[in-house]
Amino acid sequence: MRRHGLLFVLALLAACGSKTRSPHDLPTLAPDPPKPDGAVETTPTTMAPRRTGTGLTPELLAAVGGRQVFIEQFGSLRLDAAERRSAQQIIADWATAEGLVVMSPALVEDAISRGANATDASGTACGPPLDRQYSIERWVTPMGAEGTITARIDCEPQSGLDRLTCTMQLEIKLFAMGTEFYSAPFDPGQPWDQELKKRLPTVTDNGGHGRYGHANNPVPVTGVPRMPGTADWYLDDDAFVEGKAASETKRCNATDRPIALMIDKADNGALTCETAASPRYVTEYDTTVNACMCAAAMKLEKPTTKRS
Repeated sequence: MRRHGLLFVLALLAACGSKTRSPHDLPTLAPDPPKPDGAVETTPTTMAPRRTGTGLTPELLAAVGGRQVFIEQFGSLRLDAAERRSAQQIIADWATAEGLVVMSPALVEDAISRGANATDASGTACGPPLDRQYSIERWVTPMGAEGTITARIDCEPQSGLDRLTCTMQLEIKLFAMGTEFYSAPFDPGQPWDQELKKRLPTVTDNGGHGRYGHANNPVPVTGVPRMPGTADWYLDDDAFVEGKAASETKRCNATDRPIALMIDKADNGALTCETAASPRYVTEYDTTVNACMCAAAMKLEKPTTKRS
């Protein structure tokens, strides 16, 4: 029953704002799939000569070839939406210099935002709001996406040390073909953009080739000891708290999805609010619900930190 319902919803979405085939009907690795009416055209970044001394292996570059990949959001640090887009662009610039074909992060995120806003490319209302994964399927895959690059920061215990140590895990995935893992040390206590630019060229192949399941997990690398005060979502005890604005969920027409908001406090005390990129949960993606909850949060919450 669940599967039939899913197909029914997707069939409705494919008909909304488009007379072309559903993304499900597109060949997964077609080099030039058809674009729905009104879809944003993206021009692949020109493949650049690969630099020497960097981490991606020749085997990986040969396997990916000219297939287009897009950069998933960098959601493991406590960044706002503009900072996450900047991080995606840093990763895209590095991957392009390595020789990969990378879709414009700005065009990809704009397409995903259309899904959350329940509009098509012309701004016309189009079906229900979509979560990130369905927005990718509805709007990004028909733009020619054939894989993803995902970077995240993980901090874990390391033998012989009394602190957690942190690494950047990098996953390069081709749809229906598999994933390669790379990693590098990462210090979340440093300015995130400088650290990202510094560490990307140092990623090393995690191995696990030809294995499946847990045997293909990233192998350990020597991480950077995590100091108190770093700004990652995973380990800060106060990262997720239920605030006073939770009382407004019914008025804002919230459903059964968790609502994760991030509030910034300026030096003059002024508050701004936006949806948080939570790596732990599938949170509310309806922009009207989140906007209503943000308005309530800025009236009711009294944050004591700059970003909460």
